Amino acid sequence: MADRKSVQTEGYQLELEHLTQEKKLMQQLLQMCTEQYAEVCERFPEEDAMKIHKDYLKKQLGRYQQCVRIAEWRAKKLRGITFGREEYPAFCEKFPAGRIPLGYDDQSDNSIALPLRQMFSLSVVVKEPETREKVYANLLEAYAREGMQVMVFKKKKNSLFGEGSPLLQAYQKRTDMILLEAAAEDGKRLVDKLTKEMQKRADLKRKYCKEHDLDAADPTSALKAFDFIRSKTKPLMVWFEAFEELETIFTAEDKASLGALFAAGGKQEEMTDHANLQRGRGYNLYYTGCFKEGFSQCGQQQDDSLLEQFNPQQHILRFNEEPEEKCFARWEEYQYGIPGKTQCSCIMTYNGEDYCITMPCGTHEEENPDDLNIFTLDL
Repeated sequence: MADRKSVQTEGYQLELEHLTQEKKLMQQLLQMCTEQYAEVCERFPEEDAMKIHKDYLKKQLGRYQQCVRIAEWRAKKLRGITFGREEYPAFCEKFPAGRIPLGYDDQSDNSIALPLRQMFSLSVVVKEPETREKVYANLLEAYAREGMQVMVFKKKKNSLFGEGSPLLQAYQKRTDMILLEAAAEDGKRLVDKLTKEMQKRADLKRKYCKEHDLDAADPTSALKAFDFIRSKTKPLMVWFEAFEELETIFTAEDKASLGALFAAGGKQEEMTDHANLQRGRGYNLYYTGCFKEGFSQCGQQQDDSLLEQFNPQQHILRFNEEPEEKCFARWEEYQYGIPGKTQCSCIMTYNGEDYCITMPCGTHEEENPDDLNIFTLDL
């Protein structure tokens, strides 16, 4: 027999499908009404006899616009609950290897994953502490699924990778995790390791280019050699738990070396935008930089700062944020008759555009009825 949570979730999914159809219908009516109003205004600009009809159409426009906004808002809430209850490992099973599953696109409800061929650096901003561990666990699950070795450069205080922590217990063995302290000595260890790893991968790239008569100096050559490099190396993920602390930890020499690794050759004026975006891709070596605040509060914002050199593709996940132009943002306060609230809503910056996605963050735990909205317990 299905449990209460499963039945509720199935009900939400059905209502979400209904709302999606309702929204399409309202958008069609809105378009028709807009066209009618424009035609009447153009044909009878000064006719008093048409004033009542104009006013009627104008009111209808307002009603349809409000219906679309309410449908969008309620669908967003239902989507957050439905996807927020799904467990991330089950979500990952929808994708073949070689991808980092991210969540559902809020516009299309399509499942979204970032191919490793497109990945080099990923910036992760999580403002809410209760969300942080969920998001970190999901990303580590994806990295473990890809057989990555993970090197964690811990934050100075209150690290989520402390001894006996849930993240360590779940992923230390699965990712062959190496823990580094927030100290200059471990910073040097990291730079030395990364320099050797990049040299090894660069040699493999040159070998592949020589065998296939390719220009090894071409920024896209590593991506062309990606499958070959991947077959010869273990994927390595370097995880910075508090990226904003790096500027004060590394020595000047090590910071310069690390910045060069981040920049992957640096942006060249003579290169096309497409070629510049390929920098760092293909070497089977990746970075995750974690932030607790927006980028404006991180780093020194100087041209030679690590922040400026990090993540040339500008792939960014920002959790617990809302786009400024989002309709009905204040309606969150009213809950509109829907229990629960997802903590894993995210704005992803990808190829210069922002997309709203929802990452599955469900658990095995049953919801306590005493924590739910008392007016919606039987929904």
